[in-house]
Amino acid sequence: MSSRFSSGFQLAPFVISSGLLSISWNAITSSELSAINSKQGVGLSYKVHSLSFHGNGLKIIAFETIDHDVQVDLISSSDLRKINFVDFDLLCTERYPTFSVNKAAVSHLLENHQILDQLKSEIISSTTLIVTGSGLAGSVASLFTLSLLDTIGSGKNRPLCITFGAPLIGDKKLQQAISRTSTWNSCFLNVVSHKDPLPRLFITNKMNAYMPFGTFLLCSDAGSTSSENPDFIFEILVAIGSTHLLALGLTPHTQDVNILKLRTLEDKFINLRRTLFDPSMKLNVMKLDMAQLEWYKIKTRNQGIGYYDSYKNFYSQWDHDVVRFQKNLTLYWEKMVEEAELKPQKEGAAFRGRWLYAGTNYRKMNEMAKNKLVKFEEYVYELLENYAVSADIFLPQSSYMRWWKEYKDIKGSSYESKLASFMSNSRNYEHYSFLFIFITFTLKFLFFHNPLYIFYSSTIIIIISQ
Repeated sequence: MSSRFSSGFQLAPFVISSGLLSISWNAITSSELSAINSKQGVGLSYKVHSLSFHGNGLKIIAFETIDHDVQVDLISSSDLRKINFVDFDLLCTERYPTFSVNKAAVSHLLENHQILDQLKSEIISSTTLIVTGSGLAGSVASLFTLSLLDTIGSGKNRPLCITFGAPLIGDKKLQQAISRTSTWNSCFLNVVSHKDPLPRLFITNKMNAYMPFGTFLLCSDAGSTSSENPDFIFEILVAIGSTHLLALGLTPHTQDVNILKLRTLEDKFINLRRTLFDPSMKLNVMKLDMAQLEWYKIKTRNQGIGYYDSYKNFYSQWDHDVVRFQKNLTLYWEKMVEEAELKPQKEGAAFRGRWLYAGTNYRKMNEMAKNKLVKFEEYVYELLENYAVSADIFLPQSSYMRWWKEYKDIKGSSYESKLASFMSNSRNYEHYSFLFIFITFTLKFLFFHNPLYIFYSSTIIIIISQ
């Protein structure tokens, strides 16, 4: 068990000794006299402190709420959008179109929207920024930090939100929307004491409407540890509520904790992080698939058939394997595009050359495939124009009709071409069949009555097709 969480045990003391927690807590508890700016709003106030931290300028925004009554009710992002509150729209994507947040916490943002917008404009140029709060004010700090991600961005100057004893603020969809990018998830550090009931307020009965996100620093008299695995944190918060768990199983009070379940959750999360931690590692894997496709193209060309016809007819196991390579590349590039749309590049920002390399190669491969399909489509239409193929190709179960159905699904209903226009009308099949039979009969007749039938055939086809 200890080997599984050794990194968490090592990281927790480091964070505590860094001084970030103490200066954040001091900003919450200090008087307004030490603040360079303060504002009193509706049930909410904040103080802005400016200080030097390891030789660098640092600003700390400390929130405080007058009303400490925390309710369990959630409100969806779609309902917030209806009242023109769009501060969280950056988190909404096609995969995660909606999520829900704690209604009591977000109401503080709604009621103080004007002064908080002013605050954003004042801190936009801050190089290093900490947003903090305790209890419900910590929840407000988290929501305010989420709204900053769109304004400040998620680069090197991204804000760090440090909460103390704050209840969870959103559902699983919110956790997924934030955790899908490690950059955003790393903006949140939540300090939780095993004696504080507020962080586990909404999950003491294993109610899973709420889910944690960010890094959790779990503290007790016996020690501390940290984790950013949301499922692991959830189980620990449940365990803290049902037992007097100290330092994640370091005391005899752990008999009620499902150690095997925690170990499985952490192992699964570690394996996932190994894949997602460095996107370039995933890119290197994709390069192998790209190389496999390039090798496949060369191999089939040397066999005198070409990759398109080989893939179409599935002559060998390689033709089946190439489906997997193409699927991996497609899924990878779609995810990259989705990430780019989620985190748009600012004007003048550098875009890593290796991503451009990967994207350019993928687009080239797609363009080559598209050009091959267009040429094949033109070739098919030319055969139909000359009545050079049997009318049997229009039978419902023919390989041609199966190909056309798949090709049409890929191209979409709005696709226009000569072949698409021909295939869109089933009467053309009947017309083609009739003329094909007539031409075949005529050619056979000429063959038996005139040895020069070959010279007549092209003329007959041209006249009939017109």
